[in-house]
Amino acid sequence: MSWKERFARRVGGKARDLVQSGSPAILSLRTNPDAGEVNSIAAIESLMRRHVPLLKAKRAIEAVLTESSHDLRVAKVEDPEKLCSELQSAGFLVRMASVPGRAIDVAVPSM
Repeated sequence: MSWKERFARRVGGKARDLVQSGSPAILSLRTNPDAGEVNSIAAIESLMRRHVPLLKAKRAIEAVLTESSHDLRVAKVEDPEKLCSELQSAGFLVRMASVPGRAIDVAVPSM
């Protein structure tokens, strides 16, 4: 059985629970030396909910585990504190930066 098939069985319908909106961000991930155990599946699920493709999320977590750190662009972060909390509970240290770009003003015109 392939890794993808095993992951699909483990995740069930959770992976389809994508966040609807959010801002792009760049994550800097490292393993937490104080964490007793790393839950890579939970970290991958958390990234996938933010529109990171399965293979990209898997490779990012593998890179953190083998190289001790990895930077990753995430498409939609709805709540930075929630994402950091999910990844920290999975055994990772997270630093987050917003993606540089043009600010958009969404002011409602007066009538």
